[in-house]
Amino acid sequence: MTNILLIEDTEILRMCTARILQKEQFAVTTAEDGQEGVAIALKTTPDLILCDVRMPRMDGYQVLEQLKQNPETRAIPFIFLSAKDARQDVRRGMYLGADDYLTKPFSRSELLEAIQSQLKKRAAIQSHYKDYLIRLEDASALKQQQDGVTGLNNIYYLQNQFNFFVNRFDNQQIRNPRHSFHLPFCLIQLERNQTAKQILSFEQYNQLLSNVAERIQTILGKSGELALINDNEFGLLYDPIEQQQHASYFAEEISTSFAEPYIIGTQEVFLDARLSISFYPRSGHGLDELIQAARSTLNNTAKFNTQKYFFAEGENHSNSQKQAFIETELHYALARNELEVFYQPQIDLDTGKVSGFEALLRWTHPELGTISPVDFIPIAEETGLIQSIGYWSLRTATSEVRHWQRKYKAELRLAINLSGYQLNHKYICQDILKILAEEDFDPEYLDIEITESILIEDFQEISERLKQLQRVGVRIAIDDFGTGYSSFNYTRLFSWDILKIDRCFVNNLHKSKVNAAITKGLIEMSHALGFLVIAEGVENSSELAVLNDYGCDIVQGYFLGRPVSAKVLEKNIFQSFDTVSY
Repeated sequence: MTNILLIEDTEILRMCTARILQKEQFAVTTAEDGQEGVAIALKTTPDLILCDVRMPRMDGYQVLEQLKQNPETRAIPFIFLSAKDARQDVRRGMYLGADDYLTKPFSRSELLEAIQSQLKKRAAIQSHYKDYLIRLEDASALKQQQDGVTGLNNIYYLQNQFNFFVNRFDNQQIRNPRHSFHLPFCLIQLERNQTAKQILSFEQYNQLLSNVAERIQTILGKSGELALINDNEFGLLYDPIEQQQHASYFAEEISTSFAEPYIIGTQEVFLDARLSISFYPRSGHGLDELIQAARSTLNNTAKFNTQKYFFAEGENHSNSQKQAFIETELHYALARNELEVFYQPQIDLDTGKVSGFEALLRWTHPELGTISPVDFIPIAEETGLIQSIGYWSLRTATSEVRHWQRKYKAELRLAINLSGYQLNHKYICQDILKILAEEDFDPEYLDIEITESILIEDFQEISERLKQLQRVGVRIAIDDFGTGYSSFNYTRLFSWDILKIDRCFVNNLHKSKVNAAITKGLIEMSHALGFLVIAEGVENSSELAVLNDYGCDIVQGYFLGRPVSAKVLEKNIFQSFDTVSY
């Protein structure tokens, strides 16, 4: 409803005029003088103001002057009401910005005609203003979807088009449910463009990009949309296809088009390009995912590869997403009690009994299920979480093994693995000994296993820390021995307590003469150097028999016992501990 403010000091005239307006379905607010009228106008911002000229305290001219100074009320249609129609009074009112002038007494029709005239004029102005704003917004939106330098469509344009292409894809799939469609995205990376940048000016290089876009768009026709992603990458969306291989047709044509030079001024410029095609929804459900999958494929492909276009594997991005998810969830794994220490028994071949256990970390996630240490340990090391996880594992394992030592009166050993990240920690020795003291675990029953790759990082510092642990009785084992380039060199540089033969040498030991010779030689060498020998990865009785013949000290593997939780271990192995024998 249109709101009219009526400012009139004569009560009878104010009431009569208000009644006329209300009968015409106008909302009317009245004021007795100029000061009250200004206050109401500033507060309510009416659609039109009717104002008497001659009033006490503040006349109509002063009211108009004040309202014109305020941006909120400046454009409100203003009609003067006056008993005088002197030309100078009318001129003064119009000069101050009044829109019309009614001389008292005025008729009902004169009043309504003046009001409707001003309201129509205001509506026309507002409509024009709205149209102008819409045009500005449209121009601004269009400008945002174009590169500010070249004028080519940019990534924002492609994102909008992606939504249309997905709708088109969905509609085709609905209409043809027995067919499987694919929506291709193609990333085009320019090559040799650095040379072009060196010989061309900034404006000429931008013209080159425009020429490249024009040539590609000619190939696409109305079947695709092209956009500039950055100064050496274009992205294009193509109509949905049934066979993914069909995308190779336009990829081949685009790739071939770069054989022709581009003419920029007097310069002939030769470019080349590598293309990668990803597919919605296999490679991702968003445009950014499709770009990432395609770009990852090109980044993982050797530059000297003569092939010019590639198909992105959807799994690449999925694996990246999974890894990112694992990294996030790993931060909460300890707090949520998702981590658990498993134990694999180690068997003393002299006695045939369990001599100890290797502690192995396991992670059971509520959504992903069991996550392999191969997947999460490297992430833990990269993020630094391995430190807190490692301390938790050591505390848990020493606590549980100490419990078994007391309960079964057995001299059980515990073997744990330490990473390079952990050993590079300045106070690792103090932290380990503190945990052992708190859990009442004798250091002489602890074996620490490390791989030789750790020593490569900083041999002097790490070896000194290992020696500190040896001084209090901890045994140090070199794990996966024989798999690195410097294994034998490290047997000379550090005084190991234990050498663990890698499973690759134990595998088919009874069949492979090479493995047998290497394993026998390692055992003999280790004994000559005073090392205890542990063979891991024993999978059958034949391998076990050969190791026993060669004089191996301790063995472990799935044939002898899989890694299990403390609860399962105590139930199945310790129930008759005195008679356990292998």
